[in-house]
Amino acid sequence: MAFLNSNKPIIAGINGPCCGLFFFLLPFFDLIFASSEACFSTTGVQIKSLDVTRLRSPLPPYLGTFLTSRMLHLGQAISAKEAHDNFLVSRLFASNEELEENVSRCMSELVALPAETFRLTKKAIRHGYFKSPHADAVEIAQMLTFSMQ
Repeated sequence: MAFLNSNKPIIAGINGPCCGLFFFLLPFFDLIFASSEACFSTTGVQIKSLDVTRLRSPLPPYLGTFLTSRMLHLGQAISAKEAHDNFLVSRLFASNEELEENVSRCMSELVALPAETFRLTKKAIRHGYFKSPHADAVEIAQMLTFSMQ
């Protein structure tokens, strides 16, 4: 989980199912791109307990109460379009090929930025959302149990 404290860009390109622990790690990415073939689910993860005094929610706060309840209580997956409409996905692409091209281009653009500028911008963005990205990730990992199905 060392990547959580990285000053480098962390980008996800999702072209299929994003389930379980991988889904819960998405809030720690800087940019999340998906093809229309992607879907998002909490499948395979059971929440043992949730200490609300330490962590607001295992899902990003912008997903909202109803979508979070639907995913956690009912175990329902959401489509790439729903994820994009609810701000989980930064950008949605029609095909896997289009996704791959745009992720590569975005990575090139980010690498061209001055490192210090990116680091300061990333810090400013993260400051309002997490007490400590590493601490929250550890808390999330401790809450989750994989059910091998």
